Amino acid sequence: ALGRSGYIFLSSFLVLMLSAAVTIPDGFRQRITLFKHRNAEFYSGKVAYIVQVLLDLPLSIIEATLISSISYFWVGMAPGANHYFYFLGTLIGLECVGQAFARVLIAFS
Repeated sequence: ALGRSGYIFLSSFLVLMLSAAVTIPDGFRQRITLFKHRNAEFYSGKVAYIVQVLLDLPLSIIEATLISSISYFWVGMAPGANHYFYFLGTLIGLECVGQAFARVLIAFS
């Protein structure tokens, strides 16, 4: 049981930190363009945020699915589709939280 809880912690931490680590450099590159477009009144910051979240969602789902499908059954977690999809949903949620946290860090820097 200790190995399983360690796996859950490690995979959650991995997904959370990888999503933040990927989002931060990309966000700094896009921030300059966002400021130029916002000053020219092309669109508001809210619209840009919503578009970034919607564009990152498919990639978040793919990353979380790959990590969970490769490692879930190797570790010997509880068999059954309901357990797996609950774990997958948790990882997808953590991926989105990591990206949102990275965007908050970018906004305050």
